[in-house]
Amino acid sequence: MKRCSKCGVEKELTEFYANRKSRALDGLQSRCKDCCKAVAEARRKADPAEARRLRTEWGKKNPDKQRALYRARDKRKLERDPEAYRAAAAERVARYRELHPDRIAEDSARNNAERIAKWRSLHPGREAELKGHRLMVERKRLPWADVPRMKDMYELARAYRSAGVSCQVDHIVPLKHPLVCGLHVIWNLQLLSRKDNSSKGNRTWPDMPDG
Repeated sequence: MKRCSKCGVEKELTEFYANRKSRALDGLQSRCKDCCKAVAEARRKADPAEARRLRTEWGKKNPDKQRALYRARDKRKLERDPEAYRAAAAERVARYRELHPDRIAEDSARNNAERIAKWRSLHPGREAELKGHRLMVERKRLPWADVPRMKDMYELARAYRSAGVSCQVDHIVPLKHPLVCGLHVIWNLQLLSRKDNSSKGNRTWPDMPDG
């Protein structure tokens, strides 16, 4: 047990903060945690600007401790009211994106570069294979092909994927096949789910035999 020097109440040692600079044998502060919190709260109310400055300065010197405090605070808020916490978090993210579009662009570019570098290291030679496929697709496109409508179809597939719907652009008559040679034109394109497109493989419409 230890007596608080401010409130005069005897409390357990766990009710006192550690203090490395303390001359006491127990290495604890003379004031209890409740009194320390009350003094800190009074100081913050008396001079909010100075309190923010000190808090920012402390956070720069102790980034790991600050992150741990933020995580603990967020965990308490999430457990207390999950819906309010998620709504506040979404609003905070939206406000940050609105105030710092340059940072969002930099983070996105950096993340994309890291993801591309990781993909290249895991799939050596795959990039050249995909590039060859794209060149082959372009060669199959006729000069009079309706390019704007084709781009609209690819944009539609991308919009479906962004909404969580599996969707890919498929060539009805495949561009590479032992019996037929399809073209990269609007009337040879259709939207399929990823599962259907993978199961279709290098085949055309269902009533046409493969090979």
